[in-house]
Amino acid sequence: MDKMRAEARRFLNFVPLKEPRSQEVTVLSRDPEIAGFDNSKFVFTDITFDATDQDRTVVVREVDGTLRTATPEEHDRMNRTYYEKPNRPVFPPPVFEDPYLEDALNRKEHEFVLDWACWFFEPDDPAYVKLVQCVFDRVIEKGDFDVLHSTRHFGTMVFYLALNGNIPPLLNFFGARGRLHDCANLVRLQKTLHPDWRFVINSGDTDLKIVTDFVKQNARHREQLKDLNAFLKDGVVIPSTSQEVPSDEKKPGNIEKVTVDASNIRGRSGPLGDLSEQYDVKVCSFCTPSLSLPPLLFSILYQVVKSEGEAKVAKGEHITRKERRGRFWRKSERDPSKNEE
Repeated sequence: MDKMRAEARRFLNFVPLKEPRSQEVTVLSRDPEIAGFDNSKFVFTDITFDATDQDRTVVVREVDGTLRTATPEEHDRMNRTYYEKPNRPVFPPPVFEDPYLEDALNRKEHEFVLDWACWFFEPDDPAYVKLVQCVFDRVIEKGDFDVLHSTRHFGTMVFYLALNGNIPPLLNFFGARGRLHDCANLVRLQKTLHPDWRFVINSGDTDLKIVTDFVKQNARHREQLKDLNAFLKDGVVIPSTSQEVPSDEKKPGNIEKVTVDASNIRGRSGPLGDLSEQYDVKVCSFCTPSLSLPPLLFSILYQVVKSEGEAKVAKGEHITRKERRGRFWRKSERDPSKNEE
């Protein structure tokens, strides 16, 4: 059990939320005498064995002769060029930008997008920070907190909300499901990140008091905390959308039993459906007049004679069919065309 808990903690490891690297570059030298030497920029990359992706030196020689350090995008692109990894192409995949990003989020593939972004980008890459903020903002806008719940990205999103002072949507989500302790912890986190001596939390305050005081102190967010207020007042709890069963989903016990017999096997209501008009169905002698079997199983119990024989008869060809063939012929019914020894 301890090993399983350790494995679960590894999969739920918190993804860091960092400030993006600076986009500013440092000019190392200006050499106008080589300006216009080529139409393309030259990128020089340090491929020393002990250099890491973070501290590897990458410099760029501009067309006008300026030698400068690389931007974060150029630096990471050179790392992906010289040090390939599976599922990490040189250029970012299209799913990280609209309209492909919007399509993926509409299909509830938030975790897939964020997992791939963690593998593709560095945590302080400006493109990664922008992508994560975009995904989190759309989750908050639609209230789809369930799609990231119990994933390694949920804690990052909670920290992002608390850091920006925008916890009412998530607070309402917790309150709608009766998770009072999570509501109190979320308020504690925001108070820790944004301390205010006018609204302090005492060590002896209960979860209910912490949440109630926050609702009173933030009356301007009353519209965003409707579900939380309903829970605090009347104990109303809304089930999680991830646990709902679609209404159109049939239960196994409610599947209608199909009865196939000699009266409907040759029609459209039989196992062949529309194909019954193209084929002649001949019921085997061992099939009972009324047999309640699934269509797939019952299809083994009949013979299908193709209508090609009718076409040959129409052309004047005579088709001879014998009732018994092979070595199981009776002596009195043997084929007269064969001479007996």
